[in-house]
Amino acid sequence: MIERASLRGLIIRHLTNRTVAGENVFDTWPTMISKHDIPAVNVRTPHERASNGGYAGSRNVFHVEQTVMIDCLVAAKSNWSNKIDALCGQVEQIAVLGLPIAESAYTVTSVETTISVDEEKAVPIAMATIQIVYSYIEQKEVDDGLSPLQGTTFKDTNTGGGVTASADMP
Repeated sequence: MIERASLRGLIIRHLTNRTVAGENVFDTWPTMISKHDIPAVNVRTPHERASNGGYAGSRNVFHVEQTVMIDCLVAAKSNWSNKIDALCGQVEQIAVLGLPIAESAYTVTSVETTISVDEEKAVPIAMATIQIVYSYIEQKEVDDGLSPLQGTTFKDTNTGGGVTASADMP
């Protein structure tokens, strides 16, 4: 599976210096955002889901969904709506269409953008949150007896007509 940190790092590398945010692309917001940090982009990966439902007989084939949240900030002053739209357009162009992800069969299953304004801050900001869901099929390498989702090793013992199982949790 594409690990969350790997996907987040890939997106950050491809956004840095390729949008109006320049080098202000983060994986964690700075404690204080100054007017010098805006425009800015923050990339989060809050959700990953893997399931193998529908792949009969293949316990190591998974449908994986990775959710990425990309926060885009601009100063909330004149013409901020055009500025946030421009930044979002650049981010979406790269994050939706321009990532060289190894799983070439990945698809973007949804993109959703929400925009808000916070005028209470020392530097009033407009923020757009872009939620992108990446989806792909992956075949995991599975050791004999290893549950790929839980990392649990199962041992079966034939006890004269019955089977008992014990599990060693990692």
